[in-house]
Amino acid sequence: PDFVAAWQDDFIDGKKGKKPPIWPYIRLVGEDGSKGKSRNYQDGQAKSYLHYLLLARPDLHVALGMLTTKTHIRFQVGIGGHGIQSLMVQWTSKDVFRLMYAFIYRLYDPGNFADPTYVVEPPWDPKCATYTITINTKVDSGPTGEQRPVACRRFVPLSASNPFGTRTHVLFNLESDVVLNHKKLLVIKDQLSHIGTRFDENAIIEHIHKLGTVPGVIQAAHYEEIELPLSERVCRSKRRLGMWQHGTTFRNISTALEMLYTAYDLLEVLRHLRVHRQVLHRDISSGNVLYVPLLEDQDGPEQETVADESTVALAFIRGLLDPSVKPQVTSTLSIDLNRAENLETEVDRERVVRTGTPLFIARALQRGMPAPPPKHWAIPAIPPSPDIYTSKHPDRVNRFPEMVSTAPSKSRESDQQVDTRHELDHDVESVFWLVFYWAMSAQPIGLGDESITASTWNLFIGTARERGSLLKILN
Repeated sequence: PDFVAAWQDDFIDGKKGKKPPIWPYIRLVGEDGSKGKSRNYQDGQAKSYLHYLLLARPDLHVALGMLTTKTHIRFQVGIGGHGIQSLMVQWTSKDVFRLMYAFIYRLYDPGNFADPTYVVEPPWDPKCATYTITINTKVDSGPTGEQRPVACRRFVPLSASNPFGTRTHVLFNLESDVVLNHKKLLVIKDQLSHIGTRFDENAIIEHIHKLGTVPGVIQAAHYEEIELPLSERVCRSKRRLGMWQHGTTFRNISTALEMLYTAYDLLEVLRHLRVHRQVLHRDISSGNVLYVPLLEDQDGPEQETVADESTVALAFIRGLLDPSVKPQVTSTLSIDLNRAENLETEVDRERVVRTGTPLFIARALQRGMPAPPPKHWAIPAIPPSPDIYTSKHPDRVNRFPEMVSTAPSKSRESDQQVDTRHELDHDVESVFWLVFYWAMSAQPIGLGDESITASTWNLFIGTARERGSLLKILN
């Protein structure tokens, strides 16, 4: 930004005097429009600063900004989960001083522009902000337990996204001393969700684990809703989840073998959720699947005793390949169930047909109709099932007998007009694109950096037809 406002102590000492602080300590961002820049450029810059400020400040509901010119000043307010409101006045206007006073007053006293559950701690690290987050939790288990505030100290940001939409912030402290339900609270996720949505993430998580803990699926140790200012305009509420599980993203898996293990177990998790819990994830992507490395002496995932028969039947890849390993041991952790759907629940709102993240969304969902196979392609043969898999899942194998390679039948025009609803096979295709993304972005050790060509990347992030063309080119 051309200018910022922050506390004097937060500015950084430099060789040529004070330098602006890092973004989490900035309280106002501004663009000077009198430097010969185009009007569109000035507008874009001023808006982007509010975008970045809301990403960097999980403790703010509303961010402040300015755009100044020789004749005017624009006061801008970035509202998380909503957008930007602005008011432009001339410097000669009698309202300038009152508006400036109101803006400066909000810098010193944000009021409901700030989330009172966040407190910025002293800058232990000049490159990273640290927060104390206060959660309200029950003293005793059960519906009669009293609520009390608990301070979660030394939490640092891990990720942030979509400040004017779902506005998600994830913070963590792997050395946290907060214990809930006999588990350390290590991760806190804040996300803005539309009021009155068909499902919410916590309800989906509770439903999944109601009959017994399902390995490979995130669990919630804490949940609460936080009211937002201007809720009648934003129409969203802040939902806070506290979790004890953590891992690294799918993209950062270091070996192809571990990547395939994780992908296999993810498919097993998705199948189990659909068949035995009637839940669809509907948003498989690189950020929504974590890899949790197993310790050498780890007997199994840290979880409660499995309760129902369906979960006992789960067989992840390590237990399948090595009978001495417990079948529920997995390095896969499926997270971010905010777009998941419980098919058993009857609700009044219409079902959202298209869900998913670009790059990973199934092509049929991207098109809004079935995706036709490319010309001159054959459906690959189904090979014989390995004995270790057949012995564990004879019913599955019988449903999909061996088949020779065949040419796909021509799709009828009526097939192209059928509404495409999200189903398990679409999540499975997203797993394929997840594996494809890992392979494309992997950098083999000792072979030097490999760049992704612009043409390849453009096809990958393009339309369903372009992604199909990419596969044909690589084939």
